[in-house]
Amino acid sequence: MKVEKVALIGCGAWGKNYLRILQDMRVEFSIYDPAWEHSRSLDDTVDWCDVAIVASPASTHAEVACSVMEAGKPVLVEKPMATSVIDVDRMIQVSRDNKAPLLVGHVFLHHQLPNITASGKMFAVWSHKGREREDVSVWWDMAPHPLSLMGYFAGQKAIDAHLENGTLVVEYPSCRGSVVASWGLQRERKLSIEGDTYDVVFDFDKQPTGTVEPLRRQVHEFFRHVTFECAVPMGCRPEDGREVVRILEMAKC
Repeated sequence: MKVEKVALIGCGAWGKNYLRILQDMRVEFSIYDPAWEHSRSLDDTVDWCDVAIVASPASTHAEVACSVMEAGKPVLVEKPMATSVIDVDRMIQVSRDNKAPLLVGHVFLHHQLPNITASGKMFAVWSHKGREREDVSVWWDMAPHPLSLMGYFAGQKAIDAHLENGTLVVEYPSCRGSVVASWGLQRERKLSIEGDTYDVVFDFDKQPTGTVEPLRRQVHEFFRHVTFECAVPMGCRPEDGREVVRILEMAKC
């Protein structure tokens, strides 16, 4: 399937980054956003497109993505994939029933990352200036990024997750992760990993992103998967998005 027409559903603070990227690509695109006076209706947008990028508020991800997939159209949905495991499972089932590919936007997995496996402790600090939201808590807004990275480096599913003194603690069979998240006065996105023979610290505000911007690489991977049926990058599969939601739900965030 060749991707020629792209629907961008939601064009708020983060959706505008997708808009910037789509403007540079050789595709037609259409925007659906209730806040945009001249946008098409959702039904018309879905009928028109080949694929859709869902960047609407998190509480609407499941409903919107399912509407698109029920029309047989592939979807890239922003993090968090949904706000409950029940909704995620419904999305996965609709994807299977309609043979409509579903990918989740864990953009930090599209940075240049080393091939290592965490075997000790992982610690993340994640904050963003001026990003306070009304639709979800700070955990649902900020924590999916470090949680997707921790799952990638752990290579395992979490066996426990809980909040402890303002920290999200995640237990994996072979390691432990801790996340501090906030809507702070400045942006800070760091992850440290301790291993048996190494210690690694990622500062994503200073780390080189390579020749291709991670979000642009994410969109390219989505199109490549739809066009050539390539494997979905690790950490961006529906089951990876489900694991992040399961952790947040388990910890009662």
